[in-house]
Amino acid sequence: PGGPHPQRPVLGGAHEHVAAAAAAAAAAAAGDHGQRRDEVGVPRQRPGKHARYGVRATAILPGWIATDMTAGAQGNDKFNDNVIKRVPVRRWGQPADFGGMAVYLASDASSFHTGDSFLIDGGYGIF
Repeated sequence: PGGPHPQRPVLGGAHEHVAAAAAAAAAAAAGDHGQRRDEVGVPRQRPGKHARYGVRATAILPGWIATDMTAGAQGNDKFNDNVIKRVPVRRWGQPADFGGMAVYLASDASSFHTGDSFLIDGGYGIF
């Protein structure tokens, strides 16, 4: 208890899980992502099992991100009027908006950080 298993080496590392922000709210329609609510629970389940081996588990939950996959919605005026205007920062997210968080979570700077999810959605989740 409290330390590595005596017969297993300390492996270390980071498990970064990326799920749609809709998974956090268990949205019924998450588009092509089809995320389920329990996917957000992954980072909360793994630390208890793997942290003693130096493995951290976290999740990044991006909101509406401008990518090729969301190109149809980006060009849809009705969608932008009804959804993107409700994002407090009033814009689509860019992949670079959560790249810094991914770098932090994969680095030694987060060696004491595990079991957490980061909603990076321009404030949309407050609605």
